[in-house]
Amino acid sequence: RISYHFDLKGPSAAVDAACASSLVALHLARQAIVSGESTVAICGGVNVICAPGITHMLQKAGALTEKGVCRSFDAAADGYARGEGGAIIILKRLSAAQEDNDNILAVLKSSASAQDGKTRNIMAPNGAAQVDVARQALCRAGNIDPHTVNYVEAHATATRLGDPTEIKAMAEVYGEGRSREKPCYLGSIKPNVGHLEAAAGAISVVKTVLSVQKGVIAPQALLETLNTHIDWESSGLEVAREAKLWPGDGVRRAAVCSYGYGGSVCHAIIEQAPPKR
Repeated sequence: RISYHFDLKGPSAAVDAACASSLVALHLARQAIVSGESTVAICGGVNVICAPGITHMLQKAGALTEKGVCRSFDAAADGYARGEGGAIIILKRLSAAQEDNDNILAVLKSSASAQDGKTRNIMAPNGAAQVDVARQALCRAGNIDPHTVNYVEAHATATRLGDPTEIKAMAEVYGEGRSREKPCYLGSIKPNVGHLEAAAGAISVVKTVLSVQKGVIAPQALLETLNTHIDWESSGLEVAREAKLWPGDGVRRAAVCSYGYGGSVCHAIIEQAPPKR
């Protein structure tokens, strides 16, 4: 355990929410800081494929691609490719980080975690739950206007049911009322690194923090033809096909989605760090 090796005395737990695990860990770490249980939190996730058993089970369930790559948002999407990797995030109260002159990369404005309850089957996504958890996060961020969130890092596992369900949910939250000229941009890191499963949320946060920090929305990898089962025309969303400068002049804000087998849903709002004092 990290706590043992570094002699840390605060709350310490392994989180299992399937593919939402590391974003749920981030959510719990944020709660520990807000409640005063912790002053600094180390959170994240690691995924290592040690044996073929889970791969075989996922293949039988129809979750994995036969092509060996994730094609998020693409018409050719047929499941996800498993990936190995990890990401660790350090959280600290903003005022304390400023006082200590820390290198602040971004601000975790809010987070929310929930469950989608009884669905058609244990792997079936629930769009209503995805909408609800996103709205909870927006509310906890101070009821911010969803139109001020100009990028969503989607879970986007490239499954035939998962992507259309998630995009419809995000269109309801972030795309409604937007013009085609001023869309909310959408992306997913899974085609770059594979689906890191338990670490997927953490690596998505790392990508989103870099995007918010640099003011650049990265192009979507391996995208050829947009998924025809998604109503892109009226969604208010757009997948970036090339690198784009962050739209607008306000504070840069983004959202991160993470969902797990079994029904865990988690959402985080990330904001540009304030100027150094």
